[in-house]
Amino acid sequence: MKLTILDRIIIMQILPAESDISTLRIVRDMKKKLGFSTEETEKFNIKNIVEPNTGRSSITWDAKAMTEEVDIKLVRVEREIIINAIDELDKKKKALEIHIDIYDKVKNFNEEVEKQG
Repeated sequence: MKLTILDRIIIMQILPAESDISTLRIVRDMKKKLGFSTEETEKFNIKNIVEPNTGRSSITWDAKAMTEEVDIKLVRVEREIIINAIDELDKKKKALEIHIDIYDKVKNFNEEVEKQG
């Protein structure tokens, strides 16, 4: 599945922090897949910036990376965890506009995979 840096960050932010052990193991593996390699970090100047006064962190990267996509191999159960996470946000009326594209991308990818058998 082709994902941008922003897609990957958004997905990592919505993954469940609490669940059953099996799901948490899958989430842990997903975070490794979605994380940034040393090569990507250097190529796109990816930085985690922590504000000294508040302790809040944010991730920055070069604008040239906005459209760059990386093929991340997510299996069906991983894609379903992403869809379920966004569905939960939706039920709680906590979904944001940034979640729409991820939801559509993952949902459409799932449907294409199912069509191919």
